[in-house]
Amino acid sequence: MHQEITENLLAKYFANEASEEEKAHIEDWLKKDPENRLIFSEYQQLWNSPLKIKEHKFDPSLVYTKVSDAILEEKKARSRSFTYRFLRFAASILLFVGLAGTWLFFSNLPPKQLSKKTEYGQKLKFTLPDGSLVYLNSGSTIDYPENFSEDNRQVALVGEAFFEVKKDKHRPFIINSGSMKTTVLGTSFNVSAYPHASQSVEVLSGKVKVSSEIEEVVLVPGQKASLEKGMINKYEVKTSEISSWRNGTLSFRDSPLSTVVVKLERWYNVQISLEEELKKCVFTGSFTSEKLPVVLEVLKETFGISYQINAQKITIKGKACNNKQ
Repeated sequence: MHQEITENLLAKYFANEASEEEKAHIEDWLKKDPENRLIFSEYQQLWNSPLKIKEHKFDPSLVYTKVSDAILEEKKARSRSFTYRFLRFAASILLFVGLAGTWLFFSNLPPKQLSKKTEYGQKLKFTLPDGSLVYLNSGSTIDYPENFSEDNRQVALVGEAFFEVKKDKHRPFIINSGSMKTTVLGTSFNVSAYPHASQSVEVLSGKVKVSSEIEEVVLVPGQKASLEKGMINKYEVKTSEISSWRNGTLSFRDSPLSTVVVKLERWYNVQISLEEELKKCVFTGSFTSEKLPVVLEVLKETFGISYQINAQKITIKGKACNNKQ
């Protein structure tokens, strides 16, 4: 082959990546000798063979087989010197295909995983890659991909969050939280899935499917699903109380005092010690932007308890469930 016309240059030419100057060199070379045009034609046939890459179907073994077959076939009709040139050009194609295959490999890697976390006493509002809004409650973590897939939008939640999901009928939004899975297309709802606590979903708008390993239910606005020991129970709830924590309100309805204390710990970033006799006391009420001493005074008046505050540690004592509600 002409010293200025290499196999790599021909590969660039056929891939339409050659510069104008390189194209001119090849065209001049073709005009100089009919043998050059014959060689060019043979290489072009090889380039246009099934070696050509198709998007997302790169197969190195297929490329190697096709190149080998082409070389063996050429040996029957051409001289050894031409076969040598043919082999060199095949190597150029393998290099080109290999680079493309590498690009395809990295372009198909799983998307980067991102994470948002709130400590006790913190809350966070942010937007997911699809435009959905998330309100993350205290002591919670959510993991999600940098870019959602073409089939669905999956996140993993530990803790509590309120979601305003952007509608997309082709890609369901899925929240994985422990042994519970929540699936929607576009709606607003609250998911609570703290460790060592019952998991629940409350729907403010739209429809939500909640599933466990045993069963699944569909919720509509004003309904709540609670998961306990694999079984899902449905309840009616007030929509005004759903995710009231977003607006700075702590709401309790027939909640054991042990549950109230756990929520207060996350809300105010404190440690609370509660005597065993008081854990089953039931409390109904709400606090909006109240400081902790105010909340403790309400509990004191309600249950006849006493409490001590020592920095971030609080001790609540009482002999019986003296409920004045």
